[in-house]
Amino acid sequence: MTARGATLFSSDEKIISLHPNITPLVGAIGRFKFSIESGVSTCDPLDQRIIGAISDRMLHDEVADLVDDKDRQKFLDVSLGTPDETNCASTILRFKNGNVVKDTYKFSYHAEDYAQRSLVAVEGTTELIGIH
Repeated sequence: MTARGATLFSSDEKIISLHPNITPLVGAIGRFKFSIESGVSTCDPLDQRIIGAISDRMLHDEVADLVDDKDRQKFLDVSLGTPDETNCASTILRFKNGNVVKDTYKFSYHAEDYAQRSLVAVEGTTELIGIH
């Protein structure tokens, strides 16, 4: 974080600043990672703004608490649930801050776990698709 806002790195390594009082526009995409071992989810500053998080490091339950009550169980089911054959899943979620997002998840398993029973990490994106 900078004194006036968050600093992001784009895919071409240019520095992008995001003032803390600016709400991301529809179409903005943030990124996150969740480590099963530590139980900690980390997100980039844009993802943090989209979901309304205070910190860029949170427990999975803390992230779930930011999700609108109507979609909380769906978030829990999909974010740690059964992926498709490409080890991916996605869902539409409403957050308590009023943002509607499309979350996309890529699941990683232990290298020799062909039955996909030992989840190691989840990485993904949060795309702001609307505000309710």
